[in-house]
Amino acid sequence: MSTAELKNYVDTRSPEERRWLAQYLWETERQQDTAALAELDGRMDEMDAGKNKVSWAEAAARLDRLDRQGK
Repeated sequence: MSTAELKNYVDTRSPEERRWLAQYLWETERQQDTAALAELDGRMDEMDAGKNKVSWAEAAARLDRLDRQGK
């Protein structure tokens, strides 16, 4: 669903339904952020413990690939 479609859908709802939808969408987004941060925290712990080591060349190649994907 696009942002415009979601806005149109929300605009047709009652004020009570709008509050519920806003709370639901906010909570869903917050849970996703929490999960992503927990995953990042776990990866940082692994790095601190010396796991998942890669060479500088391999790390640079991965970053280059990510940069190309972002363009």
